[in-house]
Amino acid sequence: MGDSLTQQISMALYRYSCQNIVGSEDHVKTIRLMNTVRDNLLRNNIATTITSGSFGEGLDMKGSDLDIMQVFKVFEVYEDVKPRLNASLTYFSMKTDNVKPGFTQLLLKYTCWQFILIYVKKLTVNIIVRVHYLKKISCLVNQLKLHGPCISDDDGLFDNAFCFHCKSWISTAEQWITRSTYAYFLKFLCHYHLNNVRQCQDSLDDLKRVIVNHFFVADHDENAMSYNLFGIALQLSGDTEFARQAFLHSVEILPFHEYNPAFKRFFQTAECNNIVFR
Repeated sequence: MGDSLTQQISMALYRYSCQNIVGSEDHVKTIRLMNTVRDNLLRNNIATTITSGSFGEGLDMKGSDLDIMQVFKVFEVYEDVKPRLNASLTYFSMKTDNVKPGFTQLLLKYTCWQFILIYVKKLTVNIIVRVHYLKKISCLVNQLKLHGPCISDDDGLFDNAFCFHCKSWISTAEQWITRSTYAYFLKFLCHYHLNNVRQCQDSLDDLKRVIVNHFFVADHDENAMSYNLFGIALQLSGDTEFARQAFLHSVEILPFHEYNPAFKRFFQTAECNNIVFR
């Protein structure tokens, strides 16, 4: 009774979202295609335009703004390993000491363009790019305003972000890639509530593959939590025995009951299987 009611509510919410919030599947695909065509037409030798945010994903929601990324091709950022020099590019290295998490200072290492020096300042022996100054000049020229890391119009209809590309995965962002486990788990939950049996199994297989092969699993804690999520997914699928094994694996990796919720779930599944511990 409860599962049937949950499925009905999920389907009702899905239909309401399609009709009143995000639009139909064809509508979303059309917006994505429009974004791709426009981005390709705006691409040039200096910068690549990327439509991001909710509209970039095809969701035309009331009240949302238009997020645009301008990725400059003439600038390149690196963290540790110096790239092979291209004389036509400007290179910056990252300096993350004494800055807030998620932020960095960019040290100018090489440029052949004199105008770049307008946007930098000298600090001891290093030259640091003044991105805030760059944005401020753009605001004055185009009568825009600063909005966090972006520049925006007065009505808040769009945000434009100037971006420098780093070809390697930076160390401060390594923890972000661990989200793939949660992404597959959420994908499973969506198909589970929509009663898509085959897609549920496919999502379970993907989740298992990511965990067993340690794809994007940063440390022991993440590994333990991944097996815990896998166990929950198996439990929802009705496979109690394999769910119990997944919870046990999680407990073996992170054997602290105050931090690992797999402890409680392991004993619950053990009771369901009439297992007695002495």
